[in-house]
Amino acid sequence: MSKRSHHKKQLSLNDRSIIHLEIETGMSAIEIAKKLGVSRQTVYREIKRNRKSVQRRTTSNKSVYCKHRNSCSYKAYMRHAGFTLCFQKCEHYEDGICEKLLSFPFCCNTCSKKTNWNSQKYYYNLDFAVNQTINRRKNSRKGLFD
Repeated sequence: MSKRSHHKKQLSLNDRSIIHLEIETGMSAIEIAKKLGVSRQTVYREIKRNRKSVQRRTTSNKSVYCKHRNSCSYKAYMRHAGFTLCFQKCEHYEDGICEKLLSFPFCCNTCSKKTNWNSQKYYYNLDFAVNQTINRRKNSRKGLFD
């Protein structure tokens, strides 16, 4: 367990690599945080901030299923009107989100339902995370030295 010095404020490439590998092995956020010498919230923020969204298989990039699909009172009306997919016309359509994305690991890396494309998918990928971080740092400094 490494201890981080108090003056270091940013995760390194090695830290992100550890997060990526440990998510893949199923380690908890608390264990990852202890291994890095950071708070659990730091691990949470890193994953949420740098996870990659994967395009859905629908042409509009919207979920085929509305989050209200089980209790929808407009479903029969929509079918009668000739719309088989809620997002085509329904004004009450709300994109569904997988419940597992609301808690750690906030991504689909270890999910057993990876082939289920009914909701948005997010993956934590080391290369993508590093590129996101570099771009965010560059953009935050734009205009300072012009």
